Amino acid sequence: MANTEIPKLVLDPQNDDQLVQLAFDRIREASGGQLNDFRPGSPLAASVEGQVFALAELLFYLNMLPEALALEVFRLSGVTRNAGTKATGYLRFLLQTPLGSDFIINAGYSVPFKDSFFVLQEQLYIPAGATEADVLVQVYYEGSDLNCPAFGILISSTGVNCLQTIYNAEAITGGSDLETLKSTITRAQTTNTWKSDIVPYPYAQ
Repeated sequence: MANTEIPKLVLDPQNDDQLVQLAFDRIREASGGQLNDFRPGSPLAASVEGQVFALAELLFYLNMLPEALALEVFRLSGVTRNAGTKATGYLRFLLQTPLGSDFIINAGYSVPFKDSFFVLQEQLYIPAGATEADVLVQVYYEGSDLNCPAFGILISSTGVNCLQTIYNAEAITGGSDLETLKSTITRAQTTNTWKSDIVPYPYAQ
C-alpha cells in the first residue's frame, strides 16, 4: 500500500465572512429578534465586525502554530536552512588596440549587473601585445535571478582608458535562493535528521 502525505492541519477553517454571519445569527437568536440591524455601517454591525477582525488575527496565528512548532523542533535539533549561493563565472575584457605595456585591473573591481554587480576575484592581466583576457568574477548578492546567460553582459562604455568592451562569452551560473521554510521542513522530514538527536531523559537519576 502506497504511503500518502498527511494533510496540513488547520485548527480553525472559518474565514472572516463566516464568523461575521455566525455572530449576526447568534445575536439575532439570543435577543429574540430585537437586535437585528446588521446593515453595513450600523453600530451593531460595526461592533461585530471589529470583534471578528480581532478574532481573525488570533485564528491566523493559531493556524500557523503547527508549522511553528515543527520549525522550532527542527531548529532545536540542529536543522538549518540552506543558504543562497552566488553566481560565479568569467568576464572577458577586450582592449581597443594592443598596448606596449601590460594592462592590469586589480581584484575587487566591480562590473554592474541588474541590481547588483560582479566583483573580480583575481587580478585581470592582459600582457603587452595582447588584446583580451578572461577573469574570474562572482556576483555580490545571492540569488538565482543573478545568473547570467552567455553574452548577457555587454558593456561598451567602460569608463576605463584603453578598455573597449566587457562581456561574458559563457554563462555565469551557480546562483541560488535561500531555501524556503516549506522546503526546509520537507527536507527535515525526509531525512529525519532530528531523530538521532533525541535523547531519553534520565528520570531514574
